[in-house]
Order: sequence, then structure tokens, then C-alpha cells
Amino acid sequence: MTLLTKYGIIIVEKLFSFLKFYFKGNMEIQIQIVQVDKQTKTTSGGKPYVALELAFKNLGTGKLESKKLMPFGTTADAHKVLAGANQGDVFTIVSEKNQQSGYWAWLKATQAPPGTTAETVVASKANPTPKSTYETPEERAKKQVYIVKQSSLSNAVAVLGVGAKTPPKTEEIFSLAQTFTDWVFAQEAVKQTALIDMPSDFEDVQ
Repeated sequence: MTLLTKYGIIIVEKLFSFLKFYFKGNMEIQIQIVQVDKQTKTTSGGKPYVALELAFKNLGTGKLESKKLMPFGTTADAHKVLAGANQGDVFTIVSEKNQQSGYWAWLKATQAPPGTTAETVVASKANPTPKSTYETPEERAKKQVYIVKQSSLSNAVAVLGVGAKTPPKTEEIFSLAQTFTDWVFAQEAVKQTALIDMPSDFEDVQ
């Protein structure tokens, strides 16, 4: 295997890893606040801030857990909402896993409507609304784009590698891959237009 081929494979593998992470999505959990502890701390620059340490019940597992939140970085939005939380409040938490550390960062917190209790959340989980296992048109379209882009990247690396003495630039690979992708979907649009314009075999005979 040549150095050029290895270089191309590395680029494609890294991009595929990113796409898989992107399409994987985030995780949602429902919690009920047990206690909110506010601690005033100071940054290395001498600026004070309030850190939160939450004690909560995970309504999915029924376990008591704790979480620390800072008013900056990826947890800033969740911190802002939960800073005003009271005991018994129910929230839906959107979290994202850091692939390197394995740590789940709370990105967003949304308070449940008034009157929502831990019991009503648990009951709704015990009797969920049935969901279709079939892909929606939007999901199929997204998957098609994903597959075409994967194929276009692989082919771009292969084409640029023919006769090349040095590894192609990343920008060149992405540019050619996008050209391939655009061409594929342009051909698909032509097919759809042809089907629409095709004369009917069942036209009324005058």
C-alpha cells in the first residue's frame, strides 16, 4: 500500500467517524430536582462565578444522582435554567457525550409543564405511545445523502491518487467529492423531471 493510499484512507476514516458521531444524536433524560447547591468560586483570572451541584432523581432509572454545572462552556444554557430550579421540579435534559473523556455534558434543560410530577413521567414511560419502525421520507433522504457523500469521498481519493507523486490536499478531496455528490443528485433530479413530464398512456381519446 502506497503512502498516498494510506493518506487517503486516513482522511476518509476520520470524516466517516465525524459523520457517524453527527448522525448519532444526543441523549435525553428526565430528572426531578432533590437539591440545588450553589457555590461561589473564582476563575484563574479572579472573576467570580456560581457553580451548581445538583442532587436529582433520574426518572428513567429511579436512581439518585448528582451533577456539577458551570456557567460557561457547553453547559452554560443548562446552568442558566437549572440555577432557578426548586425541589420537586421536573426537567428534560439534553446531553452530549464527549468521545474522548466519555463525560456526558448537559447542553439544555427544559422544565416540564406545571403539574408534572415524577409519577406522571414514570407512568408515561410505562405506557409509551407506539412508534412506527418504518423510516420516514425525511430519514430515507438523509440516509441517501450520507451514503452518496461516503461514496463520493472514496472516489475522490481514488481519482486524485492516480499518478500523483504527493498526497492530495484535503481541500482538493472535499471539492472533488462535492462535485461528484452534486452530479449524482443532479442526475436524480433529471430522472424525477422526466417521470413527471412523461406522457400518460391513458390520455382521453377524442
